[in-house]
Amino acid sequence: MIKNCVKQLRKKHGFTLEALAEKVGVSHSHMQRIETHKTALSLELTERIADALQEDVIAVLGLSDGKTKSVAHSGSILSDAEPYKKGDDEFVMLAKGKPTLERWRILRPVLDKAGVPGGAVAYVDKAQRETTSVKPLMCVLAEVTGSERIVTRQFVPPGLLITNTTGTNEPSLDIDKGEAKIIGVLRGQFINLDS
Repeated sequence: MIKNCVKQLRKKHGFTLEALAEKVGVSHSHMQRIETHKTALSLELTERIADALQEDVIAVLGLSDGKTKSVAHSGSILSDAEPYKKGDDEFVMLAKGKPTLERWRILRPVLDKAGVPGGAVAYVDKAQRETTSVKPLMCVLAEVTGSERIVTRQFVPPGLLITNTTGTNEPSLDIDKGEAKIIGVLRGQFINLDS
């Protein structure tokens, strides 16, 4: 689980554990589990903590101090998606006469809190205009540098790709450091009932 900086930021801003928990809208014990890294942070809760502390999400996650480890070659990142081929002859999405969407099976629930469950088949737009103009919190498909691993993540400006899950969070990837490259934007998904 990725460690956060909630405790350090809480103390920096002069909040007691109880006061921050109340301001964020969680119990004292839940906030304590967050600070001791026993509970993973969802993106929604991270945003509420950031608002309460008047910090940005990157600071709350502990990713703004330059101490983020490079994970691109660590081998600890698993693939989250693979091309979905079943019934390709039945699937054609056309925009200006050219196919723009591909189907990818989401292998792991790393974006379940963002509405993309494991086992879903996602429609991914891989057009260059889409991959170069990603908006904050969009779900994307990315290639991990130096590997053949494809991951699904949420984009957090200026260059982070993070998970948003009820399970254990995976390491963030830093686009600016060359750890990954966005290759597609998730545009929707359906659950494959015969998987």
